[in-house]
Amino acid sequence: MRNKLAFIAFILIIGAACKKPPTSPTQLFSVKTEVSTAGYAEGLVADSVYLYVATGEAGLTVIDLSDFPSMSVVGRWDGAPPSDDYSYAVHKFEDDTLNRVYLANGDGNLKVIDVSDPENPTFLTDGFWAHNCEDVYGFTRADTQFLLIARRDWGVAVTQVGVDGSLIQRGAWISVPGYTRGVFYADSTLFVANGQDGVQVFDLTNIDNPVKIAEFDTPGNARKVFADPPFIYVADWHGGLVIGEMQPDSTIRLVAKADVDGVAKDVVVKDGFCYVASGNGGVFIFDVSHPDEPVFVQQVTGIGNALSIIPYRDCVLVGTRYGVYTISMN
Repeated sequence: MRNKLAFIAFILIIGAACKKPPTSPTQLFSVKTEVSTAGYAEGLVADSVYLYVATGEAGLTVIDLSDFPSMSVVGRWDGAPPSDDYSYAVHKFEDDTLNRVYLANGDGNLKVIDVSDPENPTFLTDGFWAHNCEDVYGFTRADTQFLLIARRDWGVAVTQVGVDGSLIQRGAWISVPGYTRGVFYADSTLFVANGQDGVQVFDLTNIDNPVKIAEFDTPGNARKVFADPPFIYVADWHGGLVIGEMQPDSTIRLVAKADVDGVAKDVVVKDGFCYVASGNGGVFIFDVSHPDEPVFVQQVTGIGNALSIIPYRDCVLVGTRYGVYTISMN
């Protein structure tokens, strides 16, 4: 009788344990280095030597990565023009002969900054009708550079960067419902995170005539989107991580959803792992080797309010209210 009761107790313990969120037996990932920034690290982009950070009210911060993973602040543009507002996102082309970064600066429009001298970034111009500019993303096609400029209450402009640095709008503004929060480009396709209206998808095969091909009504508030076709990963605010799959008929099927502490603000996938910047929850990491069955791996905390995240070399860089952190596998 005693052995039978012991066996029943063992089964109950195992059953209870299975109901808990899955955790790693060891900490697979850890914070390696960090650097403080003058403002909130809202957006990140890196080349082989420098990290460029959209630092909210502090404008643009340049961080030296030449001795990576060590990092050090080397320069700042603090918003000298009177029209500057709040820096949400930043882009720099990898093959960049112009030495420029493009800063989504809210009501301050799109800022173009010369970083040929990283210790002294210099304002060049702004404008392009991009009030409430919340995101900017660049891609190159046939040796021509293009920017996707997201205006919160208008939509997205597809913009060609001329060899002299001039910005030339291609086609009309891409109108989307709701507020335009984030843009991403992959395989001639534009993905737009539209808050409560989910994700809108456009075929950009013809730059001058984008064609809407799908929409994805996420359960939360889509803030940022990352695409690894046919899968789409959405930082869905209170909706957590949402994963969809493009179907042959261009519809998008919801394949998985994973909760996170805090709110999902940014998302990126690297080497089979999905990283979600979840505000006060830090960074949530999932194994997405099988995207329809994401497996929770680890929550990285102690870095403050996680706002943005990008892959870099063998790690990810996380922007928070305190600064920038590197997270890599142990």
